[in-house]
Amino acid sequence: MLRETLDLVEALESTQDIDQQFARMINRSLRQATRAVRLEPSAVDDATLVAISDLQGVAQILAELYPQGGER
Repeated sequence: MLRETLDLVEALESTQDIDQQFARMINRSLRQATRAVRLEPSAVDDATLVAISDLQGVAQILAELYPQGGER
């Protein structure tokens, strides 16, 4: 799950569209969440895992809408 998340973050970082600010916000949230999972996996509750999953879904949609280069 973490590797997949980081791959999505990298894909989103290459977007060069008006939605970059939105993509950066999602990237920041994903990075914070995955950092928390890495630092203290036992402290992560179900709600956090659901939030990470939701963010991954949004990140995947953005990656599909804005492939490398930022073109739709």
